[in-house]
Amino acid sequence: DAAGTFRMFGQIAAGVNTLELRADAQMEIQTGLSGSVAITKTGGNRVVIGGTANVGTTFSGQLNVNEGIWDAQANNALGTAVGSTVIANGARLELRNGITLSDNISVTGNSGGNGAIRNENNTNVLNGVITLTGPTEFFVNATQLTISQGILGNQALTKTAGGLLILKQDDALSNFNLNGGSVRLSTVNGLGSTSTVSVDSGESLEFDGSLTFNSGTNLTSLTVNGGTLSGFSGTTTLDIPINLGFFSSINFAGAGNLI
Repeated sequence: DAAGTFRMFGQIAAGVNTLELRADAQMEIQTGLSGSVAITKTGGNRVVIGGTANVGTTFSGQLNVNEGIWDAQANNALGTAVGSTVIANGARLELRNGITLSDNISVTGNSGGNGAIRNENNTNVLNGVITLTGPTEFFVNATQLTISQGILGNQALTKTAGGLLILKQDDALSNFNLNGGSVRLSTVNGLGSTSTVSVDSGESLEFDGSLTFNSGTNLTSLTVNGGTLSGFSGTTTLDIPINLGFFSSINFAGAGNLI
């Protein structure tokens, strides 16, 4: 069209050989992906998998996002749960429109500060296992991203922007950095090997369930600089040092209990 967007209305099939989708301008796939051979996305622009492509997508191979953006707007935007997805350093997976993706995903990098995984709008869910292959940034806009399964790889994870990241399982992280917004934990090892977390003004660390943190858990201290500790549900026991920054304060919130 006049804006330079290339729209494909036919079925895109990965046949015998690896299929390369090069997006130097925006590419929109309206009908869906099929086949079981790998698809590799190159080019610096985005491939958009719209909601109309959901029913027609039966792709079960590996998706490699080597450059640019894979803009997921449908539950099958990565193919079926049989396949897997690899996000290369510098590339980005964007999530929109309240979707649930079931692929296992390997990811690294921060896509120039935009997040290697970026929750752009609505409440989205990643149901597959996420493996970090290097230090990684999750960018969550003023929205919500739920990671239902564990995060593997023992790498550092940084959460940026003002939205909520929900971690439902124990995770293998070497360190977790909260650089904006909120993170909600459902287990005591949701932040992996992280020993201390800083919660600054405008940020929130939330606890979901009856959790106990003490000298025997990985998380052994908190530093609060005007941020909020929140009991989302249940009763969480914080038997660890909570350090306040100079001339700082601490806020408490939530329907649950903190003791």
